[in-house]
Amino acid sequence: MDTSPKLRLKLLWFGAIISVGTFWMIAQNHLQSKGRLTQLKVLTSVIDLGEIANGQPAIGEFYILNNGSNPLEIYQVDAGCTCTSSDWQRDIIAPGDTTTIKVLYEGLSPGYFYQVIQFKANANPEIHVLSLKGKIPGLNKLH
Repeated sequence: MDTSPKLRLKLLWFGAIISVGTFWMIAQNHLQSKGRLTQLKVLTSVIDLGEIANGQPAIGEFYILNNGSNPLEIYQVDAGCTCTSSDWQRDIIAPGDTTTIKVLYEGLSPGYFYQVIQFKANANPEIHVLSLKGKIPGLNKLH
């Protein structure tokens, strides 16, 4: 059977989509069968630091509640810039307990800033987004 390049490409894409979908379903089923997925509520998703001095570090604390029935584990926090770093409790958070993700912003350029922080946890959805914003006196441009 001779297949055209278009048909082969369509079959290749179809196979890739099926493979990724299957992998995702297996991973979700694995987590659910282990009883590891839980629910969480982001109590603070946006923090406005207001006006901060140039070169002066500022800290924002995001509060996360484990409102599920299984232990919560935050296993990755990614800040979008080298001017932003984070610290969080790497221990398991029991159902009903609250934890914090502390974010340190060290901006050196005048203007408004808006930083996005993502974290991953054993919850559905797995990825959650937090935001940190403010202004360093000087020019009024967005970073």
